[in-house]
Amino acid sequence: MGNARKRQGDKAELAAILYLAGLAPEHTVERPRRVLGAGRRDDEGDILVFPGVAIQVKAWRELSGAIREAAIGAAQQAVNAERRYHLGLSKRHAARTDSWVASAASWPVSLDLAGIPVIGQTARAVSIVTSSVEPTTDRIVLVRRQGVPDLYVAHPDAWITAWRTAVSAPARSMGMSQLEAS
Repeated sequence: MGNARKRQGDKAELAAILYLAGLAPEHTVERPRRVLGAGRRDDEGDILVFPGVAIQVKAWRELSGAIREAAIGAAQQAVNAERRYHLGLSKRHAARTDSWVASAASWPVSLDLAGIPVIGQTARAVSIVTSSVEPTTDRIVLVRRQGVPDLYVAHPDAWITAWRTAVSAPARSMGMSQLEAS
């Protein structure tokens, strides 16, 4: 059983690389790839697609748990790798559209919470993010429950749009974009 799960995870990571590189080809590293040594104590992410971003990929059947674990794992991996940004990317099995859901423990840019739904259930957040009529870049939900850290759930386009904004802002001390600095 362990080998089947590993193969499923490997396949999801490769699919995630292609998916993300297709969404933002102009920001993709020269050789997007899986990161070797995933799962070790000083894990720096599953895949390398964007500079300065630790990315954790999950392809679990239990989507709500995958989304939370992807975000938490990516945040820790960003610390390990000394990267400023993190992205959890979870596969929605048997989805006809919106096959991936983005998650993060912190958003790349400041958000006006009055402009996004704040709810208590990850499954409901996924429903909003994947079935909304809003443009994909506006599909962001904050999952807030007592006793657990906040979690941002979004369409991957929304996360990439926010990240592009963050890295294109002038760096305070050097006068270069954060994308160039990472």
